[in-house]
Amino acid sequence: METKEKIQGHREEFIDFRSFFFKLIQNWYFIALSVAVALFIAHYYIQYKQPIYKVAATMLIKDEKGMLFMEQGLYRPQLNLNNEIGILSSRKLAERTIRGLDFQVSYYRQGRFRLTELYKNIPFSVHWDTAHAQLANIPFHVDFLTNDRLVVSVNGDDDMFLYDYSTDQDYAVPNPKAFQFSKEVRLGEPVVHDYFSFTITRNPDLLEMDLRNLNYQFRFNAISSLINEYNTVSISPIDNESSIIKIALTSPVFHKAISYVNELCEVYLQNDLEYINRKSLSTIEFIDLQLSELQDSIGFIQRELQSIRTNNMVDIDAELKSSYTRMDEIRREKATEEVKVRYYNFLLDYLDRDLTDQDIVAPSSMGINDAVLNRLVMELNQLIVERQSMLQTLPAENPRVINHKAKVDMTRQTLRHTINNMLQLSDIQISTLDSRITETRREINRLPAAEGLLHNVQRDYQVNDQIFTYLKEKRAEAAISLASNTSNHQVIDQAMFIEKVSPKEGFIRMVASVAGLMFPILLILMGDIFNNKITSRADIEEYTQVPILGFIIHNDDPDDSTVVVNKPNSTVAESLRSIRTNLKYFKTPYDSTVISITSSVSGEGKTFCSVNLASIFAISGKRTVLVSCDLRKPKVLTEFNIANTERGLTAFLIGRNTLDEVVVESGHNNLTLIPSGPVPPNPAELLESQSMADLISELRSRYDYIVVDTSPVGLVSDALQIMKLADISLFVVRQNYSVKSSIMLVNDIVDMTGAKNMGIIVNDVNINKKGYGHYFKGKYGYGYGYGYGYGYGYGYGNYHADTVKKGGGLWSRLFGRKKR
Repeated sequence: METKEKIQGHREEFIDFRSFFFKLIQNWYFIALSVAVALFIAHYYIQYKQPIYKVAATMLIKDEKGMLFMEQGLYRPQLNLNNEIGILSSRKLAERTIRGLDFQVSYYRQGRFRLTELYKNIPFSVHWDTAHAQLANIPFHVDFLTNDRLVVSVNGDDDMFLYDYSTDQDYAVPNPKAFQFSKEVRLGEPVVHDYFSFTITRNPDLLEMDLRNLNYQFRFNAISSLINEYNTVSISPIDNESSIIKIALTSPVFHKAISYVNELCEVYLQNDLEYINRKSLSTIEFIDLQLSELQDSIGFIQRELQSIRTNNMVDIDAELKSSYTRMDEIRREKATEEVKVRYYNFLLDYLDRDLTDQDIVAPSSMGINDAVLNRLVMELNQLIVERQSMLQTLPAENPRVINHKAKVDMTRQTLRHTINNMLQLSDIQISTLDSRITETRREINRLPAAEGLLHNVQRDYQVNDQIFTYLKEKRAEAAISLASNTSNHQVIDQAMFIEKVSPKEGFIRMVASVAGLMFPILLILMGDIFNNKITSRADIEEYTQVPILGFIIHNDDPDDSTVVVNKPNSTVAESLRSIRTNLKYFKTPYDSTVISITSSVSGEGKTFCSVNLASIFAISGKRTVLVSCDLRKPKVLTEFNIANTERGLTAFLIGRNTLDEVVVESGHNNLTLIPSGPVPPNPAELLESQSMADLISELRSRYDYIVVDTSPVGLVSDALQIMKLADISLFVVRQNYSVKSSIMLVNDIVDMTGAKNMGIIVNDVNINKKGYGHYFKGKYGYGYGYGYGYGYGYGYGNYHADTVKKGGGLWSRLFGRKKR
């Protein structure tokens, strides 16, 4: 029990790394082949995989207007930056960008490994009829027969639909999978169908390119599909302290992505410039309205003045001039106030609207220099801009939008209250001026009627002319401001190629190399884990403490079972000499030695070991007899090419024949055979009989070594009876044939028979196959070609001469010539 516990503990702790390492060394070609195959697969995966590229541009976001409100707490730079990022990533801006590019048709060429999209250097162009719906989301195949003749074909698919570029509407195609079309045309000839209408022309820059037998594809893209495809830009600040943003996009066609990102930046700058120009345009629009009204009044006055001058030519004295001069000044002041009133009423009307159409005309643009009014108008403009930015990224129900709307409403109410106050002041001022005009007019009325009428008309004309001139000046200023406006933002770096996102060739090849390396290693490791065959010395020592007496090398000639006598200098003979030497270290009480040889199952080579071990004793000059005690399946005589007869061991045990009658000469010096004879019905009882014990005693007196070939102990118990009579019991296991659990039989035999001189022989060790020879040497000191034995090996020089020599490496075995 204690021995079994030690063995079990040894099994749990022991890992033979050296054996595993030698196995890897011996299978280097398999590992190399696995790595090569993995790299080959990785190479083709990279070739078939659609590459994805990343492009990026950088832009500086500035907000000069918002800086005016920092001291009042109305401006937050990070919020403004987020709003601008929201505008840049909005679908509306993406749509404007797509419409400014020629992405409506995509071109492809079928390569060796994959279908590649083309963007530049396309040998032909597709021009479609904008008034005709086109078949979208389906490839049109273009096969060039010659440089000017081609075949256009298309096969239906469930995903295709009709798309009208003029209305941005799409329509379903009835029974799409059944649709087929093919037509041979010339370049420039229209290709017309109910579902499409287009013309294919040659690219004038690539006229020298030979298109014969080349296959291309193209497809029409809906605007909405393009928006979904390209509105995936990644926008982020380059750091938390900067307002410089990075606009990145990934695409399988990086030239196309570069065009999109650059166009997106231009559209964004144009959108910002349009916003800045709104104020100047609003000012010009308001002034133009006032000028139109004044121009009609001036025209009427001019016609009236001309009529008076024609009918009444009068002279005006100095006193009258003074009165009219005073009247002119009063009317000019009144006209100015009336312009203000119009502006105030314009503001009130604007405040009653949604405040999202356009900017409020600044008071300073109309010559109103009231600081409070100017500040409130500027604040309201800024709040409106922020609300528009928020609504592009947030819904109207969002709390931030609702709070911001409350600020807008509060500012609007404050502005309305201020305007009403200023209207009251203007009304008072106009009433005062009207009183002054009335008083001045009384003075003028004392003058002759004709002169008074003339001066009144002249003064009206001068006042309106001055106001007209003043408004023209303001309009010119607004026009100059409009022409000089530029975007607040700036593109720092145009879009450029950054990196190849996928496939990561280096990473894929590294993973393939590791996988190719690990696969055979794991395969070998799993083979070791699930292999229940004995392959190494460690496999035996895991299960038993019974010593291993030696190893018999694989016999290259399977038809030669008596290899020791036929090839005494072979490695098999040398390994048996090593076993013969190790047997001397067992102490026996007799001058002669009885050796029983068994195994767990048939086929492990116990008869082969019995025959050749007996032969090695005979060659050394020892009188040796080989007794065939495998009464159920005898093979000894067959190994010596001697036919089995009725005389044999069974005949002796039942008393039919004497010992001398059953002994057979082997034909080799010092080696005698006792065959098994006919198969008895009760072999176990015969071997357990007193006759068998008497036979062993008689043989001890005649021979130096009695080698007994017994039945497999794992199948029947016959061998246990012989082991009780033997001095030494040998248990044969065969490499890559015997199961590991069969070694447990050795422990059971020791426990049941009490055998002390028990040993194990490992048969059929193949040092040229899969490196198994290495598993029986190394730290244990067992190796062949240099030394054999249980720690007592010999050097054998040229003893391999009689063994058929196999080619060394894989290359030699596959392509080397056989030597004779």
